[in-house]
Amino acid sequence: MGGSKEAADYIAALTHRFAPVAVRKISGCPVLDVLLSQKMDECSRVGASLIPCISQEAIGALCALSGPDLCTLYGNLLDNALEACAGIPDAQITLRAHMDKGYVVIQESNPV
Repeated sequence: MGGSKEAADYIAALTHRFAPVAVRKISGCPVLDVLLSQKMDECSRVGASLIPCISQEAIGALCALSGPDLCTLYGNLLDNALEACAGIPDAQITLRAHMDKGYVVIQESNPV
């Protein structure tokens, strides 16, 4: 991009997107913990909060998924929730996962 402002903005966006994240132990599934920690940081930057409630049975099933599949599933779900909550003060996003009849049920709720 030749050192243009567009290039600088692009690099700044990448740097912000991949900034170091303090990984919290949330689920015990390392990939999910990194993703949820990153999304919790994103929420706090926009004045929202993310409340994850994941049952131990669901964690086992989720950890069996490949890292990319798990990130695609939860990343897309939480990106959409964050977009929906944009501009809503103190928005709370609740993320639940539990097992039901051998299936993982994932539920997301937000004020929109």
